Amino acid sequence: MAADPEKELFLKEFGQGYGYPNAPKNIDEIRATEFKRLNDVVYLDHGGATLYSELQMEDIFKDLNSTLYGNPHSQSSCSLMTNDIVGEARRQARRYLQLSLFALLYRTVLSFFNASPGEYKCIFTSGATAALKLVGETFPWSSQSTYMYTMENHNSVLGIREYALSKGAAAVAVDIEDAADLDRRHGGKSDVKIIPHTVQRRGEDGCRTKEQTSLVIHTIYLHFRQNATFRSEIQPRPESAKLLKKTYFSGGTVAASIADVDFYKRRDGIEEHFEDGTLSFMSIASLHHGFRILNALTMSAISSNEMGPTVSFNLKRPDGSWFGHREVEKLASLSNIRFTGCFCNPGACAKHLGLSHSDLLSNIEAGHVCWDDRDILHGKPTGAVRVSFGYMSTFEDARKFLKFIESSFVSLPAQATHLDLLRATPFHPVAEGYVLGFNSMQLSIPDYFFLLDVESPLSSTGLLHDREWLLKSLSGEILTQKKVPEMGFITTLVDLKLGLLIVESPRCKEKLQIELKSGQSIAGREVMEIYSQRYEVQGYCNEVDIWFSNAVGRSCTLVRSYASQNHMCAQSRSIRMCRDVDTRLNFVNEAQFLLISEESIADLNNRLRSKKHNGPNNRPPEVNPVRFRPNLVVSGGKPYAEDGWRSVRIGERNFTSMGGCNRCQMINTTFTAGTVQRSNEPLATLASYRRLKVLSLVM
Repeated sequence: MAADPEKELFLKEFGQGYGYPNAPKNIDEIRATEFKRLNDVVYLDHGGATLYSELQMEDIFKDLNSTLYGNPHSQSSCSLMTNDIVGEARRQARRYLQLSLFALLYRTVLSFFNASPGEYKCIFTSGATAALKLVGETFPWSSQSTYMYTMENHNSVLGIREYALSKGAAAVAVDIEDAADLDRRHGGKSDVKIIPHTVQRRGEDGCRTKEQTSLVIHTIYLHFRQNATFRSEIQPRPESAKLLKKTYFSGGTVAASIADVDFYKRRDGIEEHFEDGTLSFMSIASLHHGFRILNALTMSAISSNEMGPTVSFNLKRPDGSWFGHREVEKLASLSNIRFTGCFCNPGACAKHLGLSHSDLLSNIEAGHVCWDDRDILHGKPTGAVRVSFGYMSTFEDARKFLKFIESSFVSLPAQATHLDLLRATPFHPVAEGYVLGFNSMQLSIPDYFFLLDVESPLSSTGLLHDREWLLKSLSGEILTQKKVPEMGFITTLVDLKLGLLIVESPRCKEKLQIELKSGQSIAGREVMEIYSQRYEVQGYCNEVDIWFSNAVGRSCTLVRSYASQNHMCAQSRSIRMCRDVDTRLNFVNEAQFLLISEESIADLNNRLRSKKHNGPNNRPPEVNPVRFRPNLVVSGGKPYAEDGWRSVRIGERNFTSMGGCNRCQMINTTFTAGTVQRSNEPLATLASYRRLKVLSLVM
């Protein structure tokens, strides 16, 4: 194997604790034999869901194929055996009479968390959120209760607040800060300062009220011992379970009940009291194999990193503006690097991104919701990149990630080229805007969606009938080409003279003609909410829905937008602008129009031709303006000149630039010969030299 100077240098400094030196296998052997499916993929989203090893799955399959596990609530021999084992483990936790799977499991789980089996109980839930919900819904909240939680907490913890406030209890968020003059790693103790926020309450009418924090809680200092390890040294109190008051009972939690009389008797065991229905005993049986792997690696080796396995960050451009976390995530996926571009911790986001309450509410009003593409609003990030490592992560994973950051985002001093200067130097817009005339620059309207000409009618929502329809599943989910690429094979034509929308698909024998005057609409109008925006929509007859269901290969319905009451607020580079209700939107992400120039596309194609490609015959992909799905295509200027336009005039119409539209991975998808083809181009090439995006406009 060729020498790797970078890794040798890393091992020289950190090799003593790297790669589980005392385990049966080192990290390189584990990765090569138990995670072969990763291949060239760098997986850095273990905070969201870590990976199972192939050896673990082999052991689980062998176990399930050789052992007959039965429902412990049934009366068959295998069920009675399971029931006896579980019951014995619950009733006599200090002693396990049999080395059965369930007895071994309970002992393993409790010892893993440094809990004595004689003092603590193990209640199985579907996950951490279900466990938190169980506590929230069974705690006896009252006006004398106070729910305290840290600001930097998951939404699943914040959700408990709803139980508290609905019962008249108080809720207060607290910040936790380490004392600056003490070092946890070297000192004997570390002071932790708890700073409470405003106390929250709800009145009898359900309205929110606030109280002065000083009347309820004072600043608190806590001391933690120096050698706190992964295993918690702050042990829970089992008698706390008696405080939780459960209302619902089910099979497994009830000892007896009478159907027509208000009578039931619960089982006595704490676990049986909270575990409704049949345990997921097949999943529970699999836990043993996972713990066996962790024990083989030793928890001390896994938890030796004092900083933890998670890094959250944002990236800035040289001019001080931010790269959006979704943009970073999309570009990373082109390099086979997987991580999350956001996370459900609103308190941490607000605190570390400097977002005030008004900022958060303004973002919501602008349509921002969790997991969407609105990663920069009003010049500030709405989230952050989160990279999290797992026990199978390697030096090579970290190095590939850092090289991706360096090659895609780090600006290094170098001899500037013309294109570098074009990218780095801001354009100076013409005061009265940019005029598109037919003598200097040419304007065209692509025919990939609606076959219209330059004199196409305009409406208050943009081009007449543009993005006026959408498909949704029977469950209400909005269908997009990202989720349903078969939509890309549908072609459309608006015939204004005949008053028809004509659609075709290779999956349907006949064309479908839809009257623009709503002749085929049958359902009454209803209000539909999409990404915090409200639309008045109307559906169509069964014939129309069947045609589109056949075209996309799944059941769906077609709806049309008739009125949008959306108040449009958006960030326009350095200024924040709001449009009134006269500027309305149909089913669009950001703006009424997208504009691109032929010269910009030509420059991109030149760059694509200069790269080495592994496609058919090693030919570079050829990109045309349609790939970017613009409404307006201009020609006659310089590449990327449109980046600097603040306004555009076409004839007697004035248009205001809303800045760049968020770049979408759909530009890497082509639809040819009835097949969907995906690649990493042209987005990968764009990412190598360009950060500005397709220009969006409003009237």
